Amino acid sequence: MLYAFTDPLRALSHGNDGIIFTPMKDPYRPYTCPALLKWKPANMNSIDFKLMTKWRREGDKKTAQPRFVLCCSANGMPEPYGWITFSDEDFARFSEDPKKDSRILECVYDPNWQTIEYNPDDMRERTWDNPRVAQGGWRFERIRDDKKTANDKRVVSSVEQSVRDGVTAPELLSALGVPAALSSLGAFAPQAERGEAQHGGPQAAHQPPSSSTGPAGPAASTSSEAE
Repeated sequence: MLYAFTDPLRALSHGNDGIIFTPMKDPYRPYTCPALLKWKPANMNSIDFKLMTKWRREGDKKTAQPRFVLCCSANGMPEPYGWITFSDEDFARFSEDPKKDSRILECVYDPNWQTIEYNPDDMRERTWDNPRVAQGGWRFERIRDDKKTANDKRVVSSVEQSVRDGVTAPELLSALGVPAALSSLGAFAPQAERGEAQHGGPQAAHQPPSSSTGPAGPAASTSSEAE
């Protein structure tokens, strides 16, 4: 068997989510090793962001309302990356969470997820009354209680390139010269072949009622960064 999704030698709470190809003859290198190749299907290719809350007035509400920004790490410090749109359930969850600004969130990119964005400059835009809808964005998967810092922005850039590359499991195996039936790929089979929506299907995002969301998107990815 080329790869087992459930690896009895590694007790991971979230299971294995990819393959790391390691050159046998290369010496060990600390930090990022450019000789490593990490492959993940895009629905499992994630980034760990730090959550940041912004507060502004909205409509005729008397108190400030929260919206949320994802931050990556730059020289050990949080750096704003972009807005995140939660489902209604998760929006309510994090709005009430007293530890929300210390949370590390694992997120995956979904080109069909509609992200509500705002002017990030609090001096130029003091309300939430002028949203714009962007097609595609990072969707919340889970809280990383085992981590205290977000991924470095270089890792974020690498994962973004991986998503753009879009290498599927059949393409990967073909390049390796490994024959494999689609039925043997399990969770790594392309979404269309599995006949199901990734990430459990569409969800209602916290956004204007006229907008809607769809199921998750890109097929797969490769990366030279190891988390």
